[in-house]
Amino acid sequence: TGRACCAIGMFDGVHLGHAHLLRRLQAAAARRGLTPVVLTFSNHPLSVLRPELPIVLITSLKERLELLHAPGIEHVIPITFTRELSLHSPAEFKGALYECLELRHFVVGPDFALGHDREGTVPVLATLGSKLGYTVEAVDTFLEAWAAHGVPLRSGRDLRDDRFLVVGVDVDAEAPSGCSIDALVRQMKVLER
Repeated sequence: TGRACCAIGMFDGVHLGHAHLLRRLQAAAARRGLTPVVLTFSNHPLSVLRPELPIVLITSLKERLELLHAPGIEHVIPITFTRELSLHSPAEFKGALYECLELRHFVVGPDFALGHDREGTVPVLATLGSKLGYTVEAVDTFLEAWAAHGVPLRSGRDLRDDRFLVVGVDVDAEAPSGCSIDALVRQMKVLER
């Protein structure tokens, strides 16, 4: 892939919040002359960490890969989440990414964490980056511009609400000034269940 600008996550549903993060990933990669790369999990991490919980995904892996490629992300790499992977420290995981992908910039959501017991918070990853030679950018939530609505899109929310399930989102499009959430979503093709 060459030197990489990377994002990691489940990206289930590839909703508006994900589209916002992908737009920021592409912009950061372009500014730095890097290749945008998305790592996604082929299985939900909770299927390993909490196997007793029922996991219902919005999109299949195939659909998710297609949706992640759609905005022009050239490299989308599925990773199988395993018990062994869950035990890696943030330093081990980021070191592997630095070596394998030539990681130079890492784009994450505001509440992102990785590694054993989610020890790899944004400040921890930034400290590791200063030692390994990559930078970390934590993006705001997509709907912070609509803070009055109080509905930021985060992966922990119940995203099965039709207002948030979208396909074919133009990640380069910005919402019109003063546009409501419902009006914005009506402009897009809603994922049919």
